[in-house]
Amino acid sequence: MLVVTTHKWGYVDTMEWCHRPGCIFRGFFPTTHRAAETYRADVIVARNVFQAIASGYAYHKKGAECWLDHEFKPNPYPSGGNDHLRHSDWWTKLNLTKTETKPYAHIRNFCEVLVALPERIGLSVYAEFAHHIWYADALRYLTLHPNTTIRCLEGSSQGRRLNKQSHSSHEDATSRARHVGIIVEFDHSSFGGRYRKLQEYTAC
Repeated sequence: MLVVTTHKWGYVDTMEWCHRPGCIFRGFFPTTHRAAETYRADVIVARNVFQAIASGYAYHKKGAECWLDHEFKPNPYPSGGNDHLRHSDWWTKLNLTKTETKPYAHIRNFCEVLVALPERIGLSVYAEFAHHIWYADALRYLTLHPNTTIRCLEGSSQGRRLNKQSHSSHEDATSRARHVGIIVEFDHSSFGGRYRKLQEYTAC
């Protein structure tokens, strides 16, 4: 059984859950249309898309995968460990938010950028960046294979559940709800509803 997930959809939990005979774990989706056409996942583990984006923003803003690793322990300096966003060409991945972030383009550390940006702009930047890096591939795959079995990391109205609870990168529910609202607004007003479409496919 091939089980696929992606960033902030329960990567670590899914990898642990799949640590059993006959279960193959993949923490990413195919990166090209041609590969996605022939790729067949038996199960996709997902979570509410807007909550995943908000969680990713809070997670990286704290320094995760920059100066800290995924468990918020210090990475080696000046490089090493799980620090792939410490030296990132993040600005080249942007389109809609590129102009307003040009003053920060010289900063290679993406976590530092999120700290420096005002919250609303930072969330928009992260949403666009994350779509380019991770979620565009998920949307392409599910557009091609909409009937793939989905298991939600957290409970859903359809009752599909992985029996795992995702950890939250937020300090409190109020900030999480505010961040989700900003991302929903950005997706609706500026991003063409791409995240809404992905959420419709996962229904988590």
